[in-house]
Amino acid sequence: MTAWEAFESDLESGVADVATATRLCKEEDCPKHLRRLVWPLLLGVRGKPDTITPKTLSVPEDGELLDACRTAADKLKSEHGMSVEAGDMVKVIVVFCQARGVTTDHAVSNGWIELLLPFFGTGMAIGDVYNCFYAFVSKFALRDTQPDSACFHMFRLLLLYHEPEFCLFLDSAHISMHDFLLPWFQSLFATACPGDIALKLWDKYIAHGDPFLVFFLALVFVINAKDYVVDLGSDTTAAVEFLSSLPAQVSPDDLGDLIDLGLHYSSLTPDTLRSDYFAHVFGVGGSPTAGRGFDDVMQLLCFDVSPAALLKRIGERSLFLVDTRPTELYTAGHLTHTSKHLDAKRLLHDPAAVDEDLAALEHQLEHSAQQHICFMGSTDDDDLLKMLISRCLKRHLMHVTCVRGGYSAVFDHIKAIGKLDQLIQGNAVETSARAQSDPLAEESAVVPHVEDKQPTRFGARFAGWAASYKVPSELIAHIGKAAQESNIVRMFQCNEVHASLLYPTHLALTRSHILKLREIEGRGNHAVVMWRRPLTSILRITAKKKHPTLLSFLFTDESMSEEAIAQAMARAGIVEQPATPSEAGSGVAASTTGKDDMKAEEGQKQGGKGEEHTNKEEEEEEKGEEAAPAATAAFAIDDDDEEEEKKEQEQQEAEEDQAENKEEDKETVAEVDKSSKTDSVSSNAEAATSPAEEKDVGGSVAKPAAANTAEAQAQAEAEAEAKQAASQQQQQQEGGSSGDSSSKKGKKPKIDIPGTLKERFLVPQAQEAKAVLRDMIVAAREEEDRLAL
Repeated sequence: MTAWEAFESDLESGVADVATATRLCKEEDCPKHLRRLVWPLLLGVRGKPDTITPKTLSVPEDGELLDACRTAADKLKSEHGMSVEAGDMVKVIVVFCQARGVTTDHAVSNGWIELLLPFFGTGMAIGDVYNCFYAFVSKFALRDTQPDSACFHMFRLLLLYHEPEFCLFLDSAHISMHDFLLPWFQSLFATACPGDIALKLWDKYIAHGDPFLVFFLALVFVINAKDYVVDLGSDTTAAVEFLSSLPAQVSPDDLGDLIDLGLHYSSLTPDTLRSDYFAHVFGVGGSPTAGRGFDDVMQLLCFDVSPAALLKRIGERSLFLVDTRPTELYTAGHLTHTSKHLDAKRLLHDPAAVDEDLAALEHQLEHSAQQHICFMGSTDDDDLLKMLISRCLKRHLMHVTCVRGGYSAVFDHIKAIGKLDQLIQGNAVETSARAQSDPLAEESAVVPHVEDKQPTRFGARFAGWAASYKVPSELIAHIGKAAQESNIVRMFQCNEVHASLLYPTHLALTRSHILKLREIEGRGNHAVVMWRRPLTSILRITAKKKHPTLLSFLFTDESMSEEAIAQAMARAGIVEQPATPSEAGSGVAASTTGKDDMKAEEGQKQGGKGEEHTNKEEEEEEKGEEAAPAATAAFAIDDDDEEEEKKEQEQQEAEEDQAENKEEDKETVAEVDKSSKTDSVSSNAEAATSPAEEKDVGGSVAKPAAANTAEAQAQAEAEAEAKQAASQQQQQQEGGSSGDSSSKKGKKPKIDIPGTLKERFLVPQAQEAKAVLRDMIVAAREEEDRLAL
């Protein structure tokens, strides 16, 4: 007699017990004819009275619920050969919803109709179906399966914990977990797997009694599909279709391995998964009343562990605890079982050294039994810790967690249980829990910029602990403290010219890099660090003769090699061949042409005022850039050589005299004069009105230039040029093709140099800035060459 045959006789005699049924279902497949008796036993409803058959309900003749039940009944008949009345399914759903205080619409949208299929598929009576369905949904069904629900966010953290590389790949491909998990989670694999396979899977699912097992089974499917999905590349549609079809490919022989792997991943996952997420992921009805707040768990960057949970694991070989507080606080006091101290503040001054430490940490973990990395900062608001964890995730470091509340919470917990002497050591233990609320007040001049915005739910931005999982690109710098830093050589106050607006900015120079700091409105002496670039990436700094304080910086795109830049420029027809070293290093660039200067003067007379910088100004800079192309990767500063400018001016005027028709020129001048009169009136009207301030990144304000200043004069001239160019363009469009007109006038079209980036700044100390930058760039290039040798 087999074990199941013996158990069947126990069922008939009424002495069967749950423990035996659980063990048998875990070890072997439950016989099909016994399933209708075993499931009620496992769910604790065996012998419970039938409460649904006596009820009299009027089944609607149409409606969304009835349509869904009819579709489910057809599926049950095709897969199991069993005929079920759609009205019976409607009756179970309606009675259950009335008992739990939810609407039938919620039942349909949450996939509860699919959860009925396995119970009807066992051949149970409708009374047993209702009792089993009530117990199963109350324990195993997901509370909500909308795209922004907690179940998908939790699965993403689970995948990030075990397979960060693949998780970040799905993020970069814009593949949401909801895209392929929805049919799995709504039916708990009942409709995602073939009929008989789904029933056998539910045997083991119910026997284990762990509602979270569905997440680990899904994790097994997704991780096993990693290589195939990555090979698909950018074909996101094919990737989603493949992932969605994985459960349908399971065979009976695969079930044992599937369950074992799911249990393996479950054993490697922190218990915080269950304690923090159960109330938000499982249950029926309204919002949970127990557990952590929904916003708290939805903003986690990675799984966190409570101080009590950490102390339970202190001393385990599998735990690698990293204290990221500043050195002085770590020396004052730290946990005795700390595995490593890594000062996260070094990210601000020496990120390369931090990367070296993380690389060594990876190597150490690969050759040890320690599998779980737990980072501990000062508090929950430790922004430097968040940056460090983001850096680890980008390096695909697995099994990363952090301590909830940081060292301060751990210290308070240990103090409450009276074990400070046993668990904490240091030279000033009592003061070691001092929170470092503002790193700006300490050594560093820079901390992560956390936006003051209410985070969304699933897929929240990096505001607090968010789900974007990227290192923040913006930092806040205290300008005064930054200027006093030992590694800052010079700082120049200026205004960035961008999108026709001015932004108060500071350019900070170190011996190897240049930083752009944009001031933040309402934050006193604080600014947003927009970028940090090597000095050797500066190809050219140009200054216009009429506007010597307007500096245009041309940078190389660090993602492209010099050879690639040269090839891209050659293909664009900007240069025919690379410049010689003597030409590249001459430090002389083409200046503005005479006709452009004449037009600028004419525009100035028209009295235009404002902040707009035009395409004509950019065309002049492009001409200067072509004289020393980016392909040579050489640095040059335009000193506005008057003799060269005069020659170019004469040559340009000669070419234009030959190309232009006198009649056409008269019409153009007449049209310009007519337009400029109108623009002058409009400009004067605008000047009388105070322009509105416009906000930009980091809360900085694009301010209008003050009158009677050098900057105001430069901007007025630029605006006049813009208005004149606009009127000319309008005349050209009325007279024919703009391309033909441009060709007749001998003007070069504006071409963006491939592989380069351009930014412009109004720098009051322009001459000094150019001189300092020239010396520092030369020194940086010499150092780079020395290191290369």
